Formats: sequence, C-alpha cells, structure tokens
Amino acid sequence: MNANLSSPWATFSGGLTVLLLFLLPFEAIRPVLNVAGLQITNLEILLVITLATGVLYSVAYRQELPGRAGLRRLVIPAGALFLVALVSALLAANNQLPAAKSTLRLGAGILLMIVVWSQAVRRERFSAFAGAIVAGAAVSALLGLFEHASWPALDPFFLLFKVKETIVGAQVRVSGSFQYATIAAMYWEMALPLALILAVAARSRPGRWLAQGAALLIVSAIILSLTRAGLIVLFLSLGGFLLLSRFHSHFRSLWRPVGLTTLYLTGLFLVLLVGNRSFRARLITTNDLDWFGADYVAPETLAIASGKSRAT
Repeated sequence: MNANLSSPWATFSGGLTVLLLFLLPFEAIRPVLNVAGLQITNLEILLVITLATGVLYSVAYRQELPGRAGLRRLVIPAGALFLVALVSALLAANNQLPAAKSTLRLGAGILLMIVVWSQAVRRERFSAFAGAIVAGAAVSALLGLFEHASWPALDPFFLLFKVKETIVGAQVRVSGSFQYATIAAMYWEMALPLALILAVAARSRPGRWLAQGAALLIVSAIILSLTRAGLIVLFLSLGGFLLLSRFHSHFRSLWRPVGLTTLYLTGLFLVLLVGNRSFRARLITTNDLDWFGADYVAPETLAIASGKSRAT
C-alpha cells in the first residue's frame, strides 16, 4: 500500500480530524447520549468517529507512514501516563464513574495525538490541522469579546456551553464557549503559539494576516479572562518567543508577529491596569471577598451622660 494522503479514505479521515480540531472549544453541556451511566456529548461522538477512521487509516498504512520513530517516542510516555490514570481510577475510593470517564478522555486524547501525528507529516496537512485549531480558538475568543460586551441576544447561545458566566466581583471573566474562564484561558494559551507560527508559515499573505489577527483575538480573550496564571504564562511565552526569534536563526522569522503581539498585549494590559479597578484588584488580591467590604472604626470605650448626645 502507498500512504496516499489524497486518497478518498485519507481525505475523509483528514476532513473529520480538521472538523474535530476546529470544534474542540465547543462542547455542549447537555449530553447527546447516555450509555451505561456515561453521558456522551456532541464532541465525544465526533471524537469517536474521527478516531475510528483515523486509527484504521494509521494501522493500514503504518509501514509507509513517515515519522514512526518520533511517534514511538511520544506514545511510550503517553501510554505510561494513561496506565497511571487507569490504576488511579480503578483504586478510587469514590467517584469512580467520573474518574473512569476522565481516564477514557485521556486515552482518547492519546489516540487523537497518534492520528494527527500520522496524518500531519505533510506540510499541507499540518497547516490544515493547525489552522483548524487556531480558527476554533479565534472564534471562541471572539465570542468571549461579545460576552465581555454583554450582548443579551447571545445569552441563549452561551447557555449551550456553560451554566453561567464566570464572575469576579461585578466583573465578567470572559470564557467564550468554555464552562469556566480559567479553562478557556488554558486552551487559548495552547492555541496562541500555533497562530504565531501560521502568521509566518501560511502560504498566502491573507492567510498570514488572518493568523496574526487570530493571535491578537486570542490575547484579548486571555487578558479579559482575568486569569492571573494565564497572564503570567502569556508574558513568559511571548518573551521566550522573542528571545528565540532574536538569538536563534531558525526562529528569526517569528520576530515580527511575536513582536506585534507582545506590543498589543503590553498596551492592552496597561490600559486595563490604569482604567479598570476590577482588573487591578484581581491582580493584587486572592479573591473578591473583600472588594466591597467596609471597615468600621470605633473607640474602645464611650461615656455619654444621660440625656446627652456626642458626635465622634
């Protein structure tokens, strides 16, 4: 057999993978199926179908697929992690069903890694997969900006993905299509490097500018999620990319998109730091329990004669 990535089977499998990678941020909270007590969501159904076709393709063409040695180096530690998670789930004293589902999702993630690796060996496939992840993250981030703007018309749509907004004080922490702002920030942070790479590696100029725009959208959503760890990781990762692009010849082409993104992040951070009290309070306090408290100061003793009053 020849590992022909243009064959109908490969095209169908690759198309499913692209769709799944795009839809990763859009898992509805209402399950579609209930199997043996396990509630299965829309994303999990698509994941199972994608994995079934992708694994069959990878097995059928395993001898011809390039990158097999690198895949083995990834599979061994990933498999060890899965075994640890499986043993932990089996030994759990309670909540065994949620633990089992989490373990299954971890295993599905490892299989998806194998499928993506086996098909992304060609540049066009890598660009398609990376572009799908970036596009999905950018759409989710854009929804987060709409959430920050408080558009009531979108409330029914947001309720497909979460029970309620993430709030700190009176400030909405944007989470886009995710259930919680911190989870959203984590996903957007992982998508940002791919956006920066595509801002250099995309074949067309419009493609590069779209990737750059997606990077700025993602940065906006992360900072408006008011996730402190997210802000730290954002500055550190962009700083690392700047150093790589400045001092390593292989990454020199990243200098412009990373520099533009860093300037945008710095400007937006300073604007919010100066003009948004909730943003400042979020950075310097553990939680919002004391944001709207009051301090009462009174003398330890107070003597007042009968029938008299005293102002203090």
